[in-house]
Amino acid sequence: MKIEIGKASKIGSIIGAFLVGGQLYATLVGIPPVMIHRPLFVAVVLIMVFMSYPVAKKFPYFSWWDGLFVFLSATAGIYMLLVSPRMLTRIAFVEPVTTLDIFFGVSFFVLLIEATRRVCGKGMMIIVAFFWAYAVFGPYMPGLLKHGGVSLPDLVDLQFLTPGGIFGIPIGAVISFVFFFLLFGSVLEKSGAGELFLKTALSLTGEKKGGVAKCAIVASGLMGMISGSAVANTAGTGAITIPLMKKSGFQATEAGAIEAIASTGGQLMPPIMGVSAFIIAEIVGVSYLRVALAAALPAILYYSGIYFMVHGYAAKRNIGGLKDVPSLLSLIKSGGYLFIPIILLVYFIVIGLTLMMSALRATVLAIGLSFIKKKTRLSLGDFLDVMIDTGKRAAVVAIPCAAAGFIMGVFMQTGLAAKMATIFIKIGGGNLFLTLLAMAFPCMLLGMGMPTVTAYIIVALLMAPVAIKLGVTPIAAHLFVFYFALMAMVTPPVALAAYTGAGISGADPTTTGVKALQMGFSGFITPFLMVYYPALTLSGDPVSIFLAFGRGIISIYLISGVFTGYYLTEASLFERALAIVGSLLLLTSLHSTLVLIIGGVIFCLLILFQCYKLKKR
Repeated sequence: MKIEIGKASKIGSIIGAFLVGGQLYATLVGIPPVMIHRPLFVAVVLIMVFMSYPVAKKFPYFSWWDGLFVFLSATAGIYMLLVSPRMLTRIAFVEPVTTLDIFFGVSFFVLLIEATRRVCGKGMMIIVAFFWAYAVFGPYMPGLLKHGGVSLPDLVDLQFLTPGGIFGIPIGAVISFVFFFLLFGSVLEKSGAGELFLKTALSLTGEKKGGVAKCAIVASGLMGMISGSAVANTAGTGAITIPLMKKSGFQATEAGAIEAIASTGGQLMPPIMGVSAFIIAEIVGVSYLRVALAAALPAILYYSGIYFMVHGYAAKRNIGGLKDVPSLLSLIKSGGYLFIPIILLVYFIVIGLTLMMSALRATVLAIGLSFIKKKTRLSLGDFLDVMIDTGKRAAVVAIPCAAAGFIMGVFMQTGLAAKMATIFIKIGGGNLFLTLLAMAFPCMLLGMGMPTVTAYIIVALLMAPVAIKLGVTPIAAHLFVFYFALMAMVTPPVALAAYTGAGISGADPTTTGVKALQMGFSGFITPFLMVYYPALTLSGDPVSIFLAFGRGIISIYLISGVFTGYYLTEASLFERALAIVGSLLLLTSLHSTLVLIIGGVIFCLLILFQCYKLKKR
C-alpha cells in the first residue's frame, strides 16, 4: 500500500511530539545515562526525518527506501538500548567490538549521512562523507594531512560506542539545553511574541525614511535572537516585511537581501544569540554574562552597517516611512508582558540556575502569561502545535549536530585537530591577518547549510584554537569564527537565508545573495575589529572601549556611503574615495595615535563638506 508523503510527514510530526513529551518526562523523573539517552534520542530523530523528508522531491509517496531507513533507525535504537548495560561499563578501545556493533555502527553512519542529505542538503553530506573517507584513507594523504588510518572497528568504537563521536558534545548540547530553548521559542511564538516584536519594530522605525526596511532590521534581530535559525527567521518575518519593502520602493533583490542579512544577524544579538551564547560560554570557559556583554558592541556594529546601507538607499531614492504606526507605549501596555519571560530567562541564568532549568522556568512563565489575554491564550491544540513544532526544530538541529560530532571524532582520532594550527599558520606565513583570512573561508564552508549551534560548535573546536595560538583572546577568537560561520547563510552558492528571501521577493537567488553580502559588509569587518581591538569585547578600560567602538562605527558609516553614494546628501566619486582612505586609516590605526587622528580628521572634513552641500541645496 502506498502512503502519501504528506500522511507520512504527519506521522513523523506525531513522533516528534512524543519525542518532546519523552524529553520533558525524562527531565521530571531523572535524565537517563548518556549512552542510553543520546542514542535513543538520535534514533527517534532519524525516524522522524525519514518519515517527514522523502528520499527525493519527485517521489510523492513514502518509498520502500524510506521504510528500510525507518526500520534500520528503529532497530539501531533498540540494539543500543539492549546492549546499554555493556555500554555503561565497557572500556573503549580495550574491550573488543562485536560483529553486531560493527553492523549497527556502519548502518548508523549510512543513516546519518542520508539524513544529513535530506535535512541539510548535499553540501553537508559531502563534507561528512569526506571525513569518513579521510579517516579510512589517511595513509595516502599528502604532507601534514597524512595519518596512520583508522580501522573500521576503531571507527565504530569511537563514533558509535562512546560519547566521543556521533553521541558527543554537539548532540549532548542539543539534549541538555538547546532542546529546551527551542521549546521556549516555540511557546513564545505561539503566544504572539512574534507579532509583538514586529509591531515594536514598527513603532521604533516605521515613520523614518525607509521605515519598512528598518523595521525588518529590528524585527529580524529580535526574532532571530530566540529562533536560532536564519532561514526560519527570514521566512517568518520576511513574509510580512519583504512585500512591504517592495511596495515602498525597494527593489525585489534589495528587499530579499535586507531581510536575509538582518535575520542572519539575529544569532549575533545578545542576550540569547540563538542559544549560541550558552555554548560559547561553555566552550570558552567563561560566564554566560561575560559572553553576552562581549557580543553586545560587535552586534551593534553589525546592525549599524545594515542600517546605514538601508538609510542611504532610502534617502537617495526618497523612500519615506509608514503612516499610522503603533506607539511604543500602547504596545507595552497591551502586550509588554510577553517580554517578561525573556527578561527573566536572562535573570535565571545570571543568578546561577542551569540552562535547562532556566529555559523550563521561562517556558512555564510564558505559558502562564499567555493566559492574561484571550488573544494570546494557548489552547490544547496550540500545545500540540508547540510540541510538534519543537520536535521538528529539534530534528533540524540534531541531525547536523550528530554529523558535527562525527566530524569532531574524526578530527580527534586522526590527530588532525592538533595539526590545524600548524597548517593554517603555515598558510598564513605566521602573519595574523593572512592566517585569519585563510581561516575565514573554511569557517564559511563549514557553516554552509547548518543551524547556528552546529556551525558554531564545529568552527569553535576546529578553527578557534588556531587564532588563540597566534595570541588572539579566546572570546574574540570564538566570536571571530562564529561570525564567519554565520555569514555562510548569505554567501553563495549555499546562501540559504538569501535564497529564502529571494523566494519571497521573486528575485534571482544568486543576485540576492550577492546583494546581501554587500548589505552585510559589516559582518566581515566586525570580526577582524574584535581580534585587533579586543576592547570591543569589553576587555579593557573605558577609554580603550570607546576608541575601539568609535573607530568601528565611523569606519562602517564611511564604507556604507561608498556603496550607497549617500551620507547627509549624495556623495561624489571624490568623496567616496576620501571615505575609503579615511576608513582604512581608522581600521588600521592600531596603536598609532597619529594615524587615528588623520583618519578622524578626514571623516570630519567629509561631513563638513556634506553639510555645506546640503545647506547649498
